[in-house]
Amino acid sequence: MKQIKRVVLFTKEGFEMKQNELKSLQERRVPAVNELQVARDLGDRSENGAYKAARWKLSGIDSQIRRLNGILRAAKIVDKPTDSNIGMGSSISVIWNNETKNFTIVGQEESNLAEGMISVLSPIGKALVGKKAGDTVEIFVPAGKQIIQIITVT
Repeated sequence: MKQIKRVVLFTKEGFEMKQNELKSLQERRVPAVNELQVARDLGDRSENGAYKAARWKLSGIDSQIRRLNGILRAAKIVDKPTDSNIGMGSSISVIWNNETKNFTIVGQEESNLAEGMISVLSPIGKALVGKKAGDTVEIFVPAGKQIIQIITVT
């Protein structure tokens, strides 16, 4: 049976941010290992709170490193469209619920609605991809039917 390869979409900037996050974790791992060694030398590990805390800290860092390595191995960088259509990396200005809002279409690992970063795989992202400035998009979200008018695409 053929195994399906997982692909994680990224903008160039988002991929670089994840690489920097991994580098930072790897740098934090060195002192965490040292803390664990010092705590280990303090004696009986069954009652050694410093040892348990250091082990827990190192375990958390290692877990994050494994997760990021998996994501980066599956990464595919998608270039911003060269035409006026919305795609990964596009910055858009829209009118939504009578308010002007600005968004950037990004990969699923980069998305953060509070910062205006919408995943290309979200219902909103899927509805906007391929559209142009001046288009009106109708989407269905848990809150119900929404109308979004696209003002600009850069």
